[in-house]
Amino acid sequence: EMNMMTPAEAKMHPANNRLTAYIGMDGTVETSFKKAQVQAGDRILLCSDGLTGMVDEATIEDILESEADAENAVKRLVETANNAGGTDNVTVVLADFAEKRVS
Repeated sequence: EMNMMTPAEAKMHPANNRLTAYIGMDGTVETSFKKAQVQAGDRILLCSDGLTGMVDEATIEDILESEADAENAVKRLVETANNAGGTDNVTVVLADFAEKRVS
């Protein structure tokens, strides 16, 4: 049986900010990916721990649901992280999926 840390334990672990893989590193990098079915109206948020370490999931969800414009949502997310202390770099990418246009 594996000993797994809880999310709260992982957040407090001394090595919680150590990079284990990054673009340009030497050697073989094991990537992880997840397939997702998307449909019109879905949003996918890619972000660094500079956001998730400063802003709780409920607040992130509230911002994403209340800001229809992707650019405004991204600005609010970064601003919220910075206002919460901004102790790390904040990277946010938001992909909105719309109806396929047929010409």
